[in-house]
Amino acid sequence: MSIRCLCLFAIMLTSLTGCHLGRSAVKALPAGEAPKFALEPLPRIRLASSRQVASVEVVDARPAAEKVYYPGLNEPRHWRDAVTMVPAESFDPSIVDQLTSKLEAQLPPDVSVHVELTSCFVVFDERLLQSADQSMRREGLEKERAAADDRTDAADEGSFSQTLFLVLREATRSTENLLNYSDLPQQTPGFVTADCKEGLNIHLDAVVTVTDSSSRQDKFPVSIRENRVRDLSKHIQPQVAVFVDESLDRMCAEVVQHVQGTQRL
Repeated sequence: MSIRCLCLFAIMLTSLTGCHLGRSAVKALPAGEAPKFALEPLPRIRLASSRQVASVEVVDARPAAEKVYYPGLNEPRHWRDAVTMVPAESFDPSIVDQLTSKLEAQLPPDVSVHVELTSCFVVFDERLLQSADQSMRREGLEKERAAADDRTDAADEGSFSQTLFLVLREATRSTENLLNYSDLPQQTPGFVTADCKEGLNIHLDAVVTVTDSSSRQDKFPVSIRENRVRDLSKHIQPQVAVFVDESLDRMCAEVVQHVQGTQRL
């Protein structure tokens, strides 16, 4: 009778543990709680300069889902969620001001450009590193379990105490499998991890409308997906700043190249 009760207790323990593990551990936090990163300062306007610049308007058209902060999880079982997403709000000067300044400096003065920024966020992907930690953790647990089994084999087989011990061990082992060995499914939204690789990643999407001096309009999309391996021996701040600045430069270069190609037609 005692053994049956212990078996029922083992089933209840495993079930309760499974329910606990099913709860979401990934939370979207307000953008204001995300870390801040300083980009290159905007160039000072030369008041005495008579140089004309292009008319540039950049509008933030990102969806609400991108205006939050995902801090990522630092736990081996949650290695699929070892991704940190920081929104455009994390950067100063703002992404909108940066794009406006860069385009004004590069576009010919006889065009008007309207940019709808439809996506902009940076992801720190550490899934490979956390996955390797989980594999090493499993190996260590397996060695500990094998050593414990060797010690148990010396006990008298068939005795009541041995039977009770085996039931308790299996109950504990079922719980350990859930707590220590299970790779939990990804809970971070898929759009955050899409196209991501280990290290730094940036998502930049925009729809650009160019109007020339003859009022002709040309509308086209621009999409930037960049990845860079993070140097763990250096501070993250300057690496992110350079990475984002260069990605914005690439987006602007594609816009300028498209405008120049259209003007030659």
